Amino acid sequence: MTTEFEIRLPQYLHLPRQLLWFDIVEVGMIVIFYLLGLVFGGFFYISVVMGPFILIPYKRGKPRGFFSHLLYDFGLVEIKGYPPPTAITFHE
Repeated sequence: MTTEFEIRLPQYLHLPRQLLWFDIVEVGMIVIFYLLGLVFGGFFYISVVMGPFILIPYKRGKPRGFFSHLLYDFGLVEIKGYPPPTAITFHE
C-alpha cells in the first residue's frame, strides 16, 4: 500500500520518460503513423515503417525540445507564457 509520502521519482530528473528505448515524442510519432495507416490504408501502410524510420533519427540529431518548438512554430501547440508564433513584436 502506497502512502502519500512514498512517491517514486525517476533516478535522473533530466532524462525523458521512455517506453522501451523510445521517448514519449517518438512513441507519439509511431502511434500517429500507425493511425494514419489504419484510417487511410494503401500507401500509408508503408509510412507506418518509413515515417518513424526517417523522423526518429532526424529528431535525435536535434537538441532536446526541438520537436515541441517545431509544433509551436507551426501553431499546433501553445507554450505557456510565450506569445503566439505569428507575433511580430513582443512587449513584456
